[in-house]
Amino acid sequence: MSLDTSATGSLGERLRALGTGLLLAVTAFVVGLVASVLALGLLQGVGVMATQDDWFYYALQTVGLQGVGFGLISVLFLRLRDRFDIIDVRFPTRGDAKLAVVGVFGLLAVVLVLGALYTQFDVQLPETVLPGVIERQPEIALYLIPFTILFVAPGEELLARGVIQGRLKDAYPPVVAIVLASAVFTLGHAGNLVATPLGRALPYFGQLFVLSLVLGWLYERSENLLVVVFVHAVYNSITFLSQYAAATAVTAG
Repeated sequence: MSLDTSATGSLGERLRALGTGLLLAVTAFVVGLVASVLALGLLQGVGVMATQDDWFYYALQTVGLQGVGFGLISVLFLRLRDRFDIIDVRFPTRGDAKLAVVGVFGLLAVVLVLGALYTQFDVQLPETVLPGVIERQPEIALYLIPFTILFVAPGEELLARGVIQGRLKDAYPPVVAIVLASAVFTLGHAGNLVATPLGRALPYFGQLFVLSLVLGWLYERSENLLVVVFVHAVYNSITFLSQYAAATAVTAG
C-alpha cells in the first residue's frame, strides 16, 4: 500500500467520488431501514409481535439493513455502473490467513487501548439498546452470531470497503480513501445513538472510526475483501460471546 497522499484526481473528480460514497451510504441505510420496517410489519400482519426483547427483532433488522440495504445497494451500484473492477476479492492465501489473525488482534487491541484511555480520563461510552437487552436475556447474543457472520460483516464490508473505499480510490490516494471511507462508515452508525447528545456520542464514534481505519488498512494491505469480512465477523462474534459471558456471570452471581 502506498503512503503517498498527493492528489490522484481533479477537484471535481474528488468531489464526485466523495459525493457518491455519501449518497451510497445514505441510500443503503434508507433502503435497509424500509426493508426492516416492512419485514416487522409483515410479521405483525400474521399475528407475530416482535419487540426489543425478542432476538428475531434484531435478526430481522440485520437482514433488512445489512443484507438488503447494504448488500443490494452495493450490488446494484456495481452492476449499473459496471464497476466490479473496484472490488478486490480472490481465494484466500496463507498470507491472507496471517493478515486475518493480525486484523482480529488489532481490533481487539484497539478496544483494549481505547478502553484503558477512556477509563483513565473518566470517559464513558454511551449505552446502545442491544447490550442492555443482552444483559436481561443473554441467549440473544448467541442467536445473533450467525446473523453477524452471514449479513453484518459481508454487508458492511462490501459497502464500506469494497464499494465506497474502492470508488474513493478512483480520485484519492489509498490513505485518504481509507480515512474518508472510515468517516462515512462511522457516520453510518449514527442511528445507534439517535437520542444521545453529541458530546456523549463522540467516544463511541471515535472508537468506531479507529476500528474502521484498521479494517480499511487491512483491505488495502490484503487486497482481498474476504479477509476483511472474516476479521469483522470474528470480532463481532467475540464481542457477542463476551457480552454473553458477562451477562451469564451476573445472572449466576
